Amino acid sequence: MEVIKIHLDDEMQDFPACSACIGYFDGVHRGHQELIRKTVEASVSKSLIPACITFDPDPWIVLKGITDVPHLTSVLQRAEWMKHYGIQRLYLVEFTKKLADLSPEDFIQKILVPLHVKHLVCGFDYTFGKFGAGKAEDLCNVSVFDTEIVDAVIHEEEKISSTRIEKLIREGELETANRLLGHPYVMEGKVIHGREKGRTIGFPTANLSPCDSYVIPKTAVYAGECEIEGNVYRAMINFGHNSAFNRYKNISFEVHLIGYEGNLYGKSIRVSVLKKVRDEMIFNGLDELKRQLTEDRETILTYDFGNIFNL
Repeated sequence: MEVIKIHLDDEMQDFPACSACIGYFDGVHRGHQELIRKTVEASVSKSLIPACITFDPDPWIVLKGITDVPHLTSVLQRAEWMKHYGIQRLYLVEFTKKLADLSPEDFIQKILVPLHVKHLVCGFDYTFGKFGAGKAEDLCNVSVFDTEIVDAVIHEEEKISSTRIEKLIREGELETANRLLGHPYVMEGKVIHGREKGRTIGFPTANLSPCDSYVIPKTAVYAGECEIEGNVYRAMINFGHNSAFNRYKNISFEVHLIGYEGNLYGKSIRVSVLKKVRDEMIFNGLDELKRQLTEDRETILTYDFGNIFNL
């Protein structure tokens, strides 16, 4: 898949005609996947390139001046999921104050028309232009491309949205969050040196420094998976205050890879966080901690993750 960065002031290339969906697509969840499905479907019937138009950085960073906005996916992960679901070309539009100040008409003429959009797919609640003055229905009046508006995707009488999924993750409801995503909640982190206490009791952990500003799950122990050099390992994941016996201010992100032997220091790894095992606990000693970790490991090994993403 081609990833093409678009800057408002740059001279546009001669892009091929495309069927494109548009939005921020954080998480690339089931709602987003419906837009992508419609985009790919139209690209086949109309002989167009299936494309996606998205934005970076997060509009909230520009509009609200918020410097640390947590996300469900990094820009790279968004691109990878887009490719997985059939998008062949990703237009990554730089979101600036100047872009935000465009009128809806100028946004169409300066962004959508030069990208040679012939079929546009958007959500029913999509807005564009200064102060979100442009609505999805307004795009239907544009003569140079067809517009397809997609209704909300509903699960249990509520719209599937990035905000809903973020809330579930913060509450530790990873199974439900993953079902709404339709794929694993993946966090990438660089392995850094920790206190190495787990190694002394037979549970070595990789201490991870997140590679992006992710939505952090509720402090607890989770089950997951991690692929290293083509091998998939079950993972015991802990988000907590880095302590079995004392509490520290900062939340740590630690992973014990069941059955893995090797040195990961300095490497970046991706961990799929799939299911909460138990809440964070305080222990009275190493023996009690080791017994609980042994129980957690056995529990994680029994899980069947095969149907976890099915609604």
